[in-house]
Amino acid sequence: MGGLGKTTLARNLYNSPSLSFHTRAWICVSQQYSTPDLLQSIIKSIKGHSEEMLKLIKEMSERDLVTYLRDLLKERKYLVVVDDVWHREAWESLKRALPDNNNGSRVILTTRKEEVAERVDDKGFSHKLRFLNNEESWDLLCKKLRPEKKMVGAELFSPSMERLAKEMVEKCRGFSYRKGVDEWQKVKTHLWQHMKNDC
Repeated sequence: MGGLGKTTLARNLYNSPSLSFHTRAWICVSQQYSTPDLLQSIIKSIKGHSEEMLKLIKEMSERDLVTYLRDLLKERKYLVVVDDVWHREAWESLKRALPDNNNGSRVILTTRKEEVAERVDDKGFSHKLRFLNNEESWDLLCKKLRPEKKMVGAELFSPSMERLAKEMVEKCRGFSYRKGVDEWQKVKTHLWQHMKNDC
């Protein structure tokens, strides 16, 4: 499901200074993709966007891009994030370019499709995100509202605002399911009505 924090979690790992990698690359796949474009994105993420580099990879065939990327990574300990994969074929078309050097290199793949995650790699580990429970959601809301203070509940809100905030926390689990502007407009109207009545 979108909005659970898959990309955020991957981004935090990718940027973590405690993880030691010689090379890092990040690409977003999405529903519509082109394998040469994805391979070029990984190469640009590693080698940069110089005019010479862009010209070189633009002229390469898909097979040449695979060979170039394998050669680029074969001696390096790398971390590659492949974000938002919708089709197993997208991963299959990329993995042949990512050598398994047995040197601690890693690939993080995010997907909202369980069937993609389950069939990615026999040696891989799959982490399924879950919704926050009400207590965790409440703690998160309080931290977001007052990150500099360690205040909770009654210290943050008037009693009527606290009721509304707790109601929102309970219903937020369903926000990710809402699709389209109309549904979000209903949420906004409903919240605005409660806020006006409270004033």
